[in-house]
Amino acid sequence: MLTAEDVSFRYPGRETLFEGLHLAVEPGQRIAVIGLNGCGKSTLLRCLAGLVPCTGGRILIDDLDPAVPAQRAEALSLVGFLFESPGEQALAPTVEREISFGLENRGVDPALIRTRVDEALERFGLTALAPRHPSMLSGGERQRLALASVFVEAPRYLFLDEPTSRLDAAGREELSRLMDAQAPRPAIVEATLRFEEAGKADRVLLVSDGRLRELPSGRGSGAPAGLLNADAEADPEPAPDRGGAGVLLEGRALTFKVPGSAGRTLFEKLDVAVRAGEAIVVTGPTASGKSTLLRMLAGFEKPSSGSVGGSTGPASRIAYLPQFPERLLFAPTVLEDVAFAAERLGASRSKAFEVARSCLERVQADPMRFGPVFPGDLSYGERRRVALAGLLSAGPRILLLDEPEVGLDASGRRRLGEILHGLLNDGVGAVVATHEPGWLAGMPVRVIRLEKTALSGAVVVA
Repeated sequence: MLTAEDVSFRYPGRETLFEGLHLAVEPGQRIAVIGLNGCGKSTLLRCLAGLVPCTGGRILIDDLDPAVPAQRAEALSLVGFLFESPGEQALAPTVEREISFGLENRGVDPALIRTRVDEALERFGLTALAPRHPSMLSGGERQRLALASVFVEAPRYLFLDEPTSRLDAAGREELSRLMDAQAPRPAIVEATLRFEEAGKADRVLLVSDGRLRELPSGRGSGAPAGLLNADAEADPEPAPDRGGAGVLLEGRALTFKVPGSAGRTLFEKLDVAVRAGEAIVVTGPTASGKSTLLRMLAGFEKPSSGSVGGSTGPASRIAYLPQFPERLLFAPTVLEDVAFAAERLGASRSKAFEVARSCLERVQADPMRFGPVFPGDLSYGERRRVALAGLLSAGPRILLLDEPEVGLDASGRRRLGEILHGLLNDGVGAVVATHEPGWLAGMPVRVIRLEKTALSGAVVVA
């Protein structure tokens, strides 16, 4: 059994995140931990797993205390942990080596390692990607790799920090099946913002105002409004034709063939016209080419054939939010980070800070609270909102957003939709890649759906 006894945690120089927490995790239990962005879900999971020391109280993992040096290694050998950002735990030069890394470090017999790695590759749909470098994978593929690397070690206690955030519906369903099929089944503690996942848990725990409260299990009942997200896979209704709207950016006959993949084509002869006041929603399963298309429109990826062009001058100003926007944050404080683009575009430092405060307010990040904070000290969802504020400070006319809703609670997604809708009303054009386009409902959109074919791996655009 894993137990938490009167646990508290406080980051240096900041308010106490939670205190007086008591919890017992029984073998085989599946526990969902829910809460608003910034409430401490990720920190709680790391404390329970023994990865960060508690400020007060103690954690016992099968009666072993990870805070005691002589017991730490044995305690952590019972634990598997999936971080919120899958790129944070990729170390090896290939997918195959990444999955075997933990087993090798534990001194598992090489023959058994080979068997277990092959099983994990097949189970998580990674066999064809085994020789590829993890950095060459799509966001969804990286998520599956991180999951495979944790599951292959068969830990007794499994901590998953938003494990399905980058998976499509099929991937989420498959992961749920895999968790249920583990034998013996590990105890699973999962931070989530989804109704569906909270509903499958044996217990649902709410982190709020520094306390832990148990809710009735089943469909996230009892969760506060504005917290959990429901699946929203259906494409939004297309807007009426806006052929008269000005074209800000255009891709003509775009084709992309994946290097080193024996001619696999992601999309072929695709025409994309980004118009003022309209959003193009790019949907499709994991690894269908959504991120590649956005990088191509941003000028970071060259098409195999075709061209990208658009207007010149201020109207051509493009802001690109990548799939892992937290990597854009680099300044000592949030305020300096958000002000960077405005200052680089010629604003005085005082004016840039004024713009930054306005942009932070726009993404529901109080500048008085967030402005002086080091970006790395923010929660995952908070970092994503700050990265978006940094883009807005540039006053873009074209927005390219790659899964901007990932990591946001329901109220955060609603606010994101309001921000985008307002920008479209101001004449901004946007391209949004997403697995869950439901938050774009009611906006003037056109939909491009990328579909992988069963035979060639090429993509059909509908």
